[in-house]
Amino acid sequence: MAMIPDANVEGPIVQLPSLNGNQLTLMVAGVTVVADLNTIIRTPTRRLNLAEVADPTPFPGRTDPGFVNGIALADGSYDTTNGVLRADRLFLEPGEHVLVGPIANPTAAGAIVNGVNAEITNDPRIPADLIILNEFGFPIQPSSIPADSITAAEGYYDGNMLRAFAITVDAPDAILTINPIIQPQISLMRARAVDKDGTYRLDIRGAVTLHHSPGFQPQEIDVYRLDDNNVSTFLGRARSRRAPGTSFGKYDQEFRDLPGEPPIRIRVINASAANQPSADHYVDL
Repeated sequence: MAMIPDANVEGPIVQLPSLNGNQLTLMVAGVTVVADLNTIIRTPTRRLNLAEVADPTPFPGRTDPGFVNGIALADGSYDTTNGVLRADRLFLEPGEHVLVGPIANPTAAGAIVNGVNAEITNDPRIPADLIILNEFGFPIQPSSIPADSITAAEGYYDGNMLRAFAITVDAPDAILTINPIIQPQISLMRARAVDKDGTYRLDIRGAVTLHHSPGFQPQEIDVYRLDDNNVSTFLGRARSRRAPGTSFGKYDQEFRDLPGEPPIRIRVINASAANQPSADHYVDL
């Protein structure tokens, strides 16, 4: 058997994945993909187990069973003997659709973007943020969002509405749902790794609230990798800088030549705030 590394496929899932013991098989754009208990499987918002990938329950608003006609991205090694891609990582979505435009009628259940209803999804396989976020990644009160603020809604279109797992609006003056003076907050909006054969590069991006800090001082951000069983390893430190004209700070940091394989998740902690708030994010490859 010859195993060729660095194989990948991205495309539609053409039939319901089948589960035989601890082996999952699915067809992606004509490629047979095999996943097992060692495969890291996730949607945009959470990790899945093998049974959840094979679950035939339609997603809300869809009639296709499970992930059929959704999108998959698999990377791993290609088995030339059996003609299958053995996945190290598997990413799944029922659809990959985005609306960007003015917001109308924002509520706790969603909003209208570009005239299309974007409703926050409640399916456990792709759980949504519980409420609309501002551009810094913090939950905001829908009633405080200015009309026609530019908004991005991500999810899948079911033929009538966008079932959104994330709705983000450009509204820096909207009221946060949690008082940031009493409870400073941190967000992690992006974590991306590039595998370098024994080392990896990590890029992160996020924000902090500065309402608690006289003079909006820079905040020190501790960065950790999170592996299975929540084992954490300190990677380094980032520093925020104030976003002009706002009460928020942004951080954007690149770490090079980190040892080992890329992590599954990243955790950031604002070490400068008394309550040391934290946020986690899955790593994109």
